[in-house]
Amino acid sequence: MSKIRNGEAIGALQADGTRGRLLRGLLTGAGVGVFLFLIFRMGWRTILDNIAHFGGWFAVILLVQMGWVALQAASWYIVQNSVSQRAPFLFFVRIKIISDTMNTVLPTANLGGDAMRAYLIKPRIPLKEGVAGILVDKTVESIAGTLFMACGILITILFFPMPRQLMTAALICLPVLLAAIALLIFFQFRGFYRSAMSVFGWIPALRRLLLKKEDLLRILDENLRRLYLQGGAMVPLAVGLHFLARLVGVLEVLIVLRVMHQPVGFLGSWFISAAVTMANTVLFIVPGHWGVQEGMYVLVLKTMYFSGSAGLSLAVIRRIRRVFLLGFGLWLLHLEKGVPDHGPVAPGAAG
Repeated sequence: MSKIRNGEAIGALQADGTRGRLLRGLLTGAGVGVFLFLIFRMGWRTILDNIAHFGGWFAVILLVQMGWVALQAASWYIVQNSVSQRAPFLFFVRIKIISDTMNTVLPTANLGGDAMRAYLIKPRIPLKEGVAGILVDKTVESIAGTLFMACGILITILFFPMPRQLMTAALICLPVLLAAIALLIFFQFRGFYRSAMSVFGWIPALRRLLLKKEDLLRILDENLRRLYLQGGAMVPLAVGLHFLARLVGVLEVLIVLRVMHQPVGFLGSWFISAAVTMANTVLFIVPGHWGVQEGMYVLVLKTMYFSGSAGLSLAVIRRIRRVFLLGFGLWLLHLEKGVPDHGPVAPGAAG
C-alpha cells in the first residue's frame, strides 16, 4: 500500500511538472505574440530606425545597468558581511549578475535567481548563514521596491495623468505588497520554524517534515535574528542602496528617451519606471515579462502624450541591453564550474 501511495505521489508531481512547463510555454508564446503584434502595429521600420539611431549609446546604458547591479550587490555585501563569514565585494557582484540572468528566464518572481544565489555562495559562505543573508537582502529589496513604486504613484497623482483602471490597480497592488512584506518580516522575527508549525503543524506529513528539519530551521531563525539585531544600521543602509539602484534604472529610461529626442524629465522617467515595475510585479508569472513590459511602455508613453512607437522603442532597447547582460551572466555561470571551492572565508579575511 505504501508503494502504491508513493507511486501515486510521484505521478502527481510529474503531472504537475508537465502542466507547469505547458503553462510556461503558453505564457511565453502569448507574451512574444503580443510583442510581435506591437512591433508590426507601431511600425517595425520606425522601431529599427530608433534602434539604429541609438547606436553607441548602448555602451552607456550597459554601464548604467552595471551600476544598478553594483548597488544591489553592495546591499547584499553589507548585509551578509555584517555578522557572518566574509567574502569580497566582487564575489557578490558576480553572483548577483548570474542570479539576475536566472530571473530573466525563470517565471518565479525572482525566486529562481535567489535559489541560484544560495547554491553559488557555498564555496565562500556556509549555506546556513548565506540563506539568511539572502532572505534579509530580498526583504530589504522588496521594501525599497515598494517605496519606489509608492513614490511613483505620488508623482503620478501630482504631475501625470493615468487611466483610472491603472491607478486603481496600482492602489490595490501597493497595500498588498506592504502586507506581504510585513508578514515576511513578522515570520523572520518570530521564526520560520515556529510560524510553520503554527500554520501547518496540524497536517501530519508536514509536521513530520518540519520536525525532521527542526535543527536546520532553528539555525536559520537564529541567523536571521543576528542579521537584523546585530547588523544595526546596515539594514536601513541596504534599503537605501536598493532604492538608489532603482533610481539608476530611472536614469537609464531618461537617457534612452532623451537620445530618441523625447522631452521627458527625471520625474517623468520615474513615473514610467514605476508603472512598468508594478505591471511586472503583478504579472510575474510571465517568463521574461514578454509582452507585459512592452505593452506597459506603450500605454504609459501614450498617457504622457508621446507616440506608442517611442514607448515600444524604449522597451526594445532595454530588451536588447538585457540580452547582452544575459549572455554575460551565462558566461559567468559557465566559469563558475571551474572556480575552486576555497571553503568559507574567516571573518576579516576579505573585504
